[in-house]
Amino acid sequence: MSVSSIFANANDFALLEKAYQIGRYIHTHVTTCSDDNEKPWSNYKSYFNDGPNYFYNQTETGLVLELSYMAPTAIHTPYGRWMILGSTSGDFSKVIEAITTPLGLTLLQKEKVTPMGQTGPLYAITAWKNEALEKPIYRKHAEYVPNHSVIYIWERFRSSHQIGY
Repeated sequence: MSVSSIFANANDFALLEKAYQIGRYIHTHVTTCSDDNEKPWSNYKSYFNDGPNYFYNQTETGLVLELSYMAPTAIHTPYGRWMILGSTSGDFSKVIEAITTPLGLTLLQKEKVTPMGQTGPLYAITAWKNEALEKPIYRKHAEYVPNHSVIYIWERFRSSHQIGY
């Protein structure tokens, strides 16, 4: 079975590639060295290497950037919620300022504060490398790409990009 034969639609793999590139772009604005006081800190590598979590936030079209405590922590993709940053500390305001225009971020949902903590805000990623991206639409849960398909696709994507090797 070829990877392309199990895509939910023809654009999904291209969006996964864009999400990967955007995640790497965001990584350039943070440090993994807790002694570096010039940039906010994140232990992102293990989270990023895991790829999308197929149980959450699959998009039918487009990509969404999820912030948590004002740090850009995840991208919602056609294959699920991909954690791009793990544990974080520091002021991420300069990171958000630096990525807003290149990613064409537009607010989808304001942050929510609950007894369990803060979630969001959520931003539509409407641009990447001077290319307009479709407005994100979330997939209905009943139409999610099955977990075995996402795992299959991710393992091939991860191998071809040498993620975690």
